[in-house]
Amino acid sequence: MLVAYVGACACVAGEYWTQWGAKPNALLDLVFVASVPLVLATVLGSTVLGATLLVKGYRPRLAAALLALALPGAVLITSVTSMGNIVLPIAFGTALAARRTVSPR
Repeated sequence: MLVAYVGACACVAGEYWTQWGAKPNALLDLVFVASVPLVLATVLGSTVLGATLLVKGYRPRLAAALLALALPGAVLITSVTSMGNIVLPIAFGTALAARRTVSPR
């Protein structure tokens, strides 16, 4: 999962960097083609990770549920808004999990 997350972040940075020119170039197409399998791995892997965390009883449950809903969320989110927003459930789920890990209790 970590490799998919890092690769997807690198591809997003590459897509924005290649669009700064006056017109699209072949590098933009190459970065887009490379990003498709990484985005799929990110969404599918996050869904599996969230389902596993739910089964294992991970707390907070909302973080695990948001990760588990990454694939259905991707379908619903892209029907309403841009494809770049499909990472929102993954980002919020990860932030909730990190907040629980860091906050003293």
